[in-house]
Amino acid sequence: MILGWSLAAERSTDSDWAAAIADMVVKQTDGREIVREIDLRGLINLIPVEKLEALAKASILKNIKELDDAHPMLGLLEAYDMPWSEPLARTVMTSMQRQAGKGHWRLMRTLPSFGLRIPVSLTETFLKGWPDDSKGWETWIDQFCAVLRFRRDMTEALRS
Repeated sequence: MILGWSLAAERSTDSDWAAAIADMVVKQTDGREIVREIDLRGLINLIPVEKLEALAKASILKNIKELDDAHPMLGLLEAYDMPWSEPLARTVMTSMQRQAGKGHWRLMRTLPSFGLRIPVSLTETFLKGWPDDSKGWETWIDQFCAVLRFRRDMTEALRS
């Protein structure tokens, strides 16, 4: 039934249903199992950034439920190809900075693509704040920072 709702929400471009399904994916283990095999990109991209932001804030909790490879929010964030709001970027990236250096391989490999979604206004904020002991993450952090710098430089050049 959930699979049918997912397909119907995507085909009808119903953002409320898309947000409700995303909420279920994050909060219910059974729901994640059901939708594991389907591509949620079309559905996830229907969700207004404010709703995704609220879901991230509710599910990524400092020192309680940090963003990691197994966190259900990670799959949604990977699939969400839209620009992020500042609060969403802060929620996600501060959790990632707290996790840097830990063995979260999937999480660290998302960094460069997340650099494409973060508002340019937060470039300076996320160029720093990475722990010195981010062993194994160095390449991914460097790529992430390069993407942020490039986007900032391009934005400044276009404004000139």
